Amino acid sequence: MGGHIAAPAPTGGRRARRAQERQGLRVWFDETALGVEGVDDGGTLTQAEYDWLHDVLLPDSAAFWGEALSVDRVEGPLFAYRPCQLAFSDGTCQQYADDDDVTCGADPESSPHIPPAYLGEQEACDGSAANPLRECETLPAGTGVEGADVVAFVTAEQTSLCGGDTGAGTVAYASWCQTDDVDRPTWGHINVCPNALKVHEEDRVAQVAVLLHELAHMFGFTSASMPLFRDADGDALTPRSGDPHDRYRVDEAFVMDVQCPGDPGGTRSTAVPSTSTTIDFSDARLHSACDPTDPGTCVVTLKTPALQATARKWFGCDDVLGIELEDNPAAPCVPVGSHWEQRYLMDELMSSTLTHKAVVSPLTLAYFEDTGWYSADYSMATPARQGFEFGYKQGCTFAEERCLSDEGSTGSPPHYCSSRSRDWCTVDRRAGGHCLLFDLDTPPPTMYRYFEDASKGNPSTDADHCPVVSAYSNRLCTDTRGLPNTNVVGETFGDTSYCFDSTAMWATASATGVVTGCYEVQCISETAAQVRLVDRDGNDQWVICDVDDGDVPGTVKTPRGFKGGVACLDVATLCGPAEIPTPDDVIVVPRTVFHERVSIDAGASGRGGANGGGDGGPTTSLVGQLVDATGLEPVVVAAIFGGIVVLAVAVACCYCYCRPKERVADASADVRGVGMHAAAPPREMSRADQMYYDQQASAFGGGGSR
Repeated sequence: MGGHIAAPAPTGGRRARRAQERQGLRVWFDETALGVEGVDDGGTLTQAEYDWLHDVLLPDSAAFWGEALSVDRVEGPLFAYRPCQLAFSDGTCQQYADDDDVTCGADPESSPHIPPAYLGEQEACDGSAANPLRECETLPAGTGVEGADVVAFVTAEQTSLCGGDTGAGTVAYASWCQTDDVDRPTWGHINVCPNALKVHEEDRVAQVAVLLHELAHMFGFTSASMPLFRDADGDALTPRSGDPHDRYRVDEAFVMDVQCPGDPGGTRSTAVPSTSTTIDFSDARLHSACDPTDPGTCVVTLKTPALQATARKWFGCDDVLGIELEDNPAAPCVPVGSHWEQRYLMDELMSSTLTHKAVVSPLTLAYFEDTGWYSADYSMATPARQGFEFGYKQGCTFAEERCLSDEGSTGSPPHYCSSRSRDWCTVDRRAGGHCLLFDLDTPPPTMYRYFEDASKGNPSTDADHCPVVSAYSNRLCTDTRGLPNTNVVGETFGDTSYCFDSTAMWATASATGVVTGCYEVQCISETAAQVRLVDRDGNDQWVICDVDDGDVPGTVKTPRGFKGGVACLDVATLCGPAEIPTPDDVIVVPRTVFHERVSIDAGASGRGGANGGGDGGPTTSLVGQLVDATGLEPVVVAAIFGGIVVLAVAVACCYCYCRPKERVADASADVRGVGMHAAAPPREMSRADQMYYDQQASAFGGGGSR
């Protein structure tokens, strides 16, 4: 049995509430079920995969959450408990499950057995408390788990949820199975699909992001946890029924009969959070048929206090009620989603689809604060820059209205696209991509139609069919594996590379036209940056974009030995301070590394002519050629793991959804949700439109069951 514990001391950026009482979340992994194939009984991993999971992925994910979240520490060992199978009306248990029958998780193929050594002391009685003649038996405690606030059983089984033996459709899935006396999840299970493991350092951030996402579900980021939220005083935000048999049960006023065609009678009784304290159902954005009992027909918003305050700062809009939850449920019969709305939090860690990166925004940390179980260190969130982070400070129209209108895309720069005529840069400028706009076999619902041709749209229902630029898996600017064999556009991939609108090509190249390119960027001040290209002879050629010289976004720079040029980014924002909005304040994160300005000879590089007219040449712009109503610009992104800023190179087109307990037949009564991630497409995926569409249609379900 192995384990990892992360328990760093509290750091700056944490809110004052209870911060002095709480300490870093200690995550402990029980890896008993992990093993090497051919060496350990039941082993499913190669030695390299086992080492990668045990030594890298699990410690990285535990370290991040251990710094980002703090809790009321468990005193002494953490115990699990036997579920009661037979009880009296006052809640006294007569019979508990046998020690050998206590499991954790909702998946019958991989749910682990909780060993008797972890079980706590419990009392079984043959009569209620009112019976003076009753006899009781004490079931003994084991040793429990010392030094842990939450235990995750880790398995690595290629189950049917993983796509079975023939594929790697899912990366991982997780659930929680037991909680403490204030309903904070304390025991859970995560299954990592062996076929999806990639033992490559270049994929480290992407795979850690998947585990961070799944652990977040296990910690309580699920719709089934929302009715259990508590306020700062520990009182339930959604009133409880007081049923002694089920402390999770909410008052009958908060149980609705949700439409569920597959169930007897066509409905299912489901607990929902209080609409006065926690969530809101609305008919916004043409959801005129909003009916909370009919999943997917309403806009559902989580409106708890810390989240609401953070959301208003995040969008730069004092009118937003909170953050919308995904209105395309991963499972039928579920009226409240377990992810952020993909449409406007495209790159957030807890959105349903992980893109080419995973941003841990302060919104997710505010969610955990509002559970009542955690305090958050907001300095662990990814710093954001307006125009370089999807949705950040994009205003009320972006946050509340439809993504596309007759006036074009919302957002500045535009965040959505309406043309497949060329390649584009993603909003964060960290990858080259393709506009997800296709002729769909079935037109989207009316509220998700944005074009005169009703069949046009993004296949993704999670994104409300809004067309966005999706990164090619081999066009991640931070990943050196994307460098083309014939580098006629002079690209330079690496940690500080960004995607530029560009017509720059070697002067000897026969190709012409508008393209995108990945180029290294070095900030030389808060208002200037130098951009590196490589010429035909392998020499570095630099161009400089400087606000003080009059350069604006779109100003074209042509390096020596090239024809065409690269269009400057908004260097004042890219090289200036970043921000982390919190419920109480805004943390300013200044850029601390500036490079020495390179010396560029006159005529070697500058603005203007096809061969580099020098600094005195005329200023030209690619904006007219490159940016129409669909043109996208910016986003600097970094995920922070264990206090270290790492450039996020996360999973391209990685589909994820939460699968609540209602989808699992005969699931344990304690199971509150299962989350899962689909695997990324292969790196060698063709860039041809049809192949890309096929991959997207497969990832998004293609209209089939999910």
